[in-house]
Amino acid sequence: MKDKHPEKQMASAPVMSKMMPTVSLDAEDLPEINDWKVGGKYKLELEVEQVSASKDDMMMEGEKKHPMTARFRIIKVTSHSGKGPITEQLKEKGKKVERLKEKANEY
Repeated sequence: MKDKHPEKQMASAPVMSKMMPTVSLDAEDLPEINDWKVGGKYKLELEVEQVSASKDDMMMEGEKKHPMTARFRIIKVTSHSGKGPITEQLKEKGKKVERLKEKANEY
């Protein structure tokens, strides 16, 4: 059965999703970004030091607790996206493993 008064139906409010934090790096911090493209997805490893922590005084609708906020200082950033020291070390290690497997199969 159709509702005789559709104007009484309330539109649901849009659900706000939390935006993830952003990080800005320059080519001095991470030379690999010179070859990266806007919109590309890359894996980074960050070593950070926590420099502060606080509880927010304002709560969003529906939250039961005051959210905790922490600030960090980046100590080291490493790329895991196909270039960079860690990836190159892993590639070299993989080559050594393959050579060892080949030698083992020779016997």
